[in-house]
Amino acid sequence: MDVRDETLRFNPAALPDSYFPKTAKVEEELYPKHYLIPGTVFSSGEPFIVTTILGSGVAISLWDDKAKVGGVNHFTLPEGEQTGNTKIAAEANAELLRQVLQRGVSISSLRAGIFGASQPPVGFSNAGKSIGTRNLEAAEAFLAQHGILVAKRETGGIRGRKLVFNTSDGSTLARQL
Repeated sequence: MDVRDETLRFNPAALPDSYFPKTAKVEEELYPKHYLIPGTVFSSGEPFIVTTILGSGVAISLWDDKAKVGGVNHFTLPEGEQTGNTKIAAEANAELLRQVLQRGVSISSLRAGIFGASQPPVGFSNAGKSIGTRNLEAAEAFLAQHGILVAKRETGGIRGRKLVFNTSDGSTLARQL
């Protein structure tokens, strides 16, 4: 088989349903699904089940229970040149907030979740803080700067996580892999 064959490219929409864990509060069959690729942002005023896989990267979820609006990002770099690249914390966080606020919610009614920031089981003596720790610090600083309450948090550890987020009510399932 030729590896350049278009059918071999990764397509998150083609993942089997068994790949997506069930959430406790919703019947998934009633909601469309979206797989969030690292370095992207998703928001909606309609109910969606958003899934992503996190390692040292961080996902911030934002939602407003009354307006039934939510969004989530997945960034992988704590800092970098700001050129609109949503792999970088500052860019991804600003874009997520912009998208959610465009849907008519007030910043004071938003609640947040922070997920990811795992640490590799090996360390390097000259590396300083791990990238997971620096990603987490960037997320916390952004939310504090904007006065957004962190209502949910599952971070750290040495293993990655699968995150499932409901945009309409902020319910999540985050489990280590």
